[in-house]
Amino acid sequence: MLGYYKLRKKIKELFLDNKIHKNNFDFQKKQESLYLFGNGYTLKDFDLNTLKKQDCFICNAFFRMPNFNEFITNNNVIDFSLDSYSELLKTAEKINKDLKFLLDEYINPKIGLNFPLVKTADFIPYIMDRNPSQSIISKAAFLEKFKSSVNKKMINEIESKIGHTPQFMLLIGILMGYKKIYLYGLEHNYVKDILNKSTLCGTHFYDDTYEDVLLTDGHKKGDRESAKIKLSNLLKGNAAIFKGYEQLADLGKEMGVEIIDKSNGSLFMFQDYSLWDLVTEPHFKN
Repeated sequence: MLGYYKLRKKIKELFLDNKIHKNNFDFQKKQESLYLFGNGYTLKDFDLNTLKKQDCFICNAFFRMPNFNEFITNNNVIDFSLDSYSELLKTAEKINKDLKFLLDEYINPKIGLNFPLVKTADFIPYIMDRNPSQSIISKAAFLEKFKSSVNKKMINEIESKIGHTPQFMLLIGILMGYKKIYLYGLEHNYVKDILNKSTLCGTHFYDDTYEDVLLTDGHKKGDRESAKIKLSNLLKGNAAIFKGYEQLADLGKEMGVEIIDKSNGSLFMFQDYSLWDLVTEPHFKN
């Protein structure tokens, strides 16, 4: 039954995408390497001026990065933001904010800039109303452009478990045939930060605090009970995310793509790393 509703949703998205905005998406792969950016705090030390004439995938609030305007002028860029319009509306109600506040924080500044957008289908009417010439495509339609029949079963399984926007971006990058994909700002150490009671937990490259994160998640200021931790739930959530990346790593290997984590080393599946590396060299030789 769940599969039926997923299929119906996908058909609806593809129909809406084609009906409202047919053939307006404009992006040509120009390089063999791809730079893929999340929004993690390790990006604070990244200089966008080092990139020229590169293919780049960005997402969410990346437009707040220093030198962003020069970056999009000098490079070949796609922006991904996969929270739906309906989800954003629910979030606004949950945190008691006007919807325009969230649109200004994550969507509106990107409309009309010189790069195409990948969004959910229900966002397309809103964006086209603001800028009829905006290059845009729905998430579902974009994936259909590159799905390989050879890997269809694996791709469908990966897609069904995607929990983070960069995972979808990485799937698209692999299917588009890039030979190397560099990952930046994808530190996935949320559970580790909580266990270490680190103030970095949940923060991004822009100047949010963990208080900002909690308030955006709908917690009332000072309400300790709503923010009590269930470690089992944290570990389950983390395991699901890492499983998705492991499947993407397997797909990358199958398709001859080298994926290089340039974040903080938390994505082990893209490294040649073994627990034997924890053994000291003299002992290892014996």
